[in-house]
Amino acid sequence: FPNEDVPRFLVNREKVGEMDERMREFSRLVGRGAGLNFGEDNRRDALFLGDCDAGFAELARLLGWGDELDELMRAGVEKVKSPTIDR
Repeated sequence: FPNEDVPRFLVNREKVGEMDERMREFSRLVGRGAGLNFGEDNRRDALFLGDCDAGFAELARLLGWGDELDELMRAGVEKVKSPTIDR
C-alpha cells in the first residue's frame, strides 16, 4: 500500500473504493490501507467522474501538457494507420 502522504487519483465512471469512517479506522489499526476518501477531511484523494480518456486529457490540460498529449495521440494514431510494420 502507498504511504498515506501519496496523492491518489481515481478516474472512473462511478465513485468506488470508499470506506465509511468506522471501517477506515479499523483498516488503519490492522495496517490494511484505508480505502479512498472523497469527504470533507480528504487531503490526498482526487476523483474524476467520466471516461478514462477524458479524465487524463483534462489532467494533462490542467498541468499544461494538453498540446503535448494531443501530439502524442496523433502520432500514435498515425503509427497504427501506417501500412508499414517494423519487425
